[in-house]
Amino acid sequence: MRSTYKTKRYNRVSAKDQLAVTERGRNVREALTRYGHQEMDKLMTQSLVRDNRIGEFSSMAPPRLARIVSSTVQDSDQWLRLVRYDPISRWYTRLERTDDYEIWLLSWLPGQQTGFHDHGSSAGAFAVTLGSLCERGVRAGRPQPSARRVVPGDLRAFGPSYLHDVRNAGPGPAVSIHAYSPPLSSMRRFEVSSGGQLRALAEERSW
Repeated sequence: MRSTYKTKRYNRVSAKDQLAVTERGRNVREALTRYGHQEMDKLMTQSLVRDNRIGEFSSMAPPRLARIVSSTVQDSDQWLRLVRYDPISRWYTRLERTDDYEIWLLSWLPGQQTGFHDHGSSAGAFAVTLGSLCERGVRAGRPQPSARRVVPGDLRAFGPSYLHDVRNAGPGPAVSIHAYSPPLSSMRRFEVSSGGQLRALAEERSW
């Protein structure tokens, strides 16, 4: 079913939102200056270990990917003018790809979501630059009962075995930046069975 949101209303990022994104980039820079990269790595790694989110080894550890996302968020001149909105599905474009990692820019209109999925053998990180997103994780093969709200200033990072569902549950559009290492080569999608367990549906390869 087509979205009821008008494409004209949500086509590009407004001037007001551009100012908000720029200000949030300054806040990220201030946090990095205050705490330093090494301390942020330590804090991020402690959080990941505590939440059992570090799985197999990848080209880059999740804390380093989080730094790459932070750096990209700060450099809004690189991506802000590229943002578009699609009334049918999430819009996305790749900003950068190297042998070790890739960076994606995504936009979300209200109600748009990923569904439960993994990231193959890749670790990942993401941050919201505009609006908010809700992330629902998985524990013991079942969706967690509640979702985590991710807002500008938050950083999420995870290892290769991580499954989640991300959606825009807010009243307005959202924009986010994601990094993966190694670059995504496959992704499995899941559905929730009648018994509440996640069941693999299909695997998508390289895009």
